[in-house]
Amino acid sequence: MYDVLYVDDDSFTDTHWREYYELLAAIKSKYKEHLSAISWQELKSRLLSFAEEEKAYNEAVIMCGGSIVGHMGLWVRHPGTPDQHPWAWFDALYDSIPESLVSFSGQQFLALMNRHKIDEVHCASHDERITAVARAWKAEELNRLDEFVLDEKSANSETLDQWRSSILRENKTLRHEFFLNYPKRYVEQLSVFLKMCLRAMPREREDNFSWHVDEADLRRDGKWREKNNLPLYCIALFDSDDRLVALTEASVSPNNLETIDQLMTGVAEEYRGRGLAKWLKASMYHKLRQDFPEFGRLITAMRAVNEPIQHINAQMGFYKYRSGYEFRIHRKDLM
Repeated sequence: MYDVLYVDDDSFTDTHWREYYELLAAIKSKYKEHLSAISWQELKSRLLSFAEEEKAYNEAVIMCGGSIVGHMGLWVRHPGTPDQHPWAWFDALYDSIPESLVSFSGQQFLALMNRHKIDEVHCASHDERITAVARAWKAEELNRLDEFVLDEKSANSETLDQWRSSILRENKTLRHEFFLNYPKRYVEQLSVFLKMCLRAMPREREDNFSWHVDEADLRRDGKWREKNNLPLYCIALFDSDDRLVALTEASVSPNNLETIDQLMTGVAEEYRGRGLAKWLKASMYHKLRQDFPEFGRLITAMRAVNEPIQHINAQMGFYKYRSGYEFRIHRKDLM
């Protein structure tokens, strides 16, 4: 009934790419999923160039009766190392995913996990449909995950302006800098800082996975972003010794400014409590509005347990967009 076809397979034609893009556009329209590519050609370029860099990257469409009805994938970061981190995703154009498709996709993930010799994989849901699929696979719930949106109407402009104008006056030893795509001069500091931020992220339940970041990762990501016109906006704060102490990032797709993704915001432990995260997030929103006045909204995903950033987001004017969970899938439960 169902079959899978991987995007880097020789038999994956431009007709498949066109149909895949149409599927993703329909899922976006109906279920609020993200899609920044504006054409099947752009989607093809992004995914194939990513697959060239990441050899343990597996993305596939799910076929039924000759039509593409869903997609799935598994990406193993740092495969075969102590920092290995497998991440999976799945979605399909159904209000309620059929049991037969839930079972089929679970078996496909089992085959991928066997191929890569991994026993556990992380995934996330952003609505009740995919949450139900993860629970059908007996996935372990780790964290509640919420998405929030900030747009021109909801933004508390007076608060944001006040943060931008006052907070650095109270932190005169710090200097700020804007840059794109992890420049070479900062790659070493950035890899150390981002690793610290990722490991410090609060979580509801302890688990043995942590996103590892090294210099090679950042160089590879920067190269991929330049090739695909997906600049990463970074605003950083440095102390008097030029040590990176705070950072915020946003991913921009200049061809599609409907949505910009607000990514990591982090502050070194000894500099917390000074309002630096507020200054960074307000400054990033201001910078994005300056450079792209027509952009629609800023979207960010947050663990519900991350109360400090949740509080800052609420003061800025972010409102909840979607809710889901982070899960861990165990291979034994798919067998």
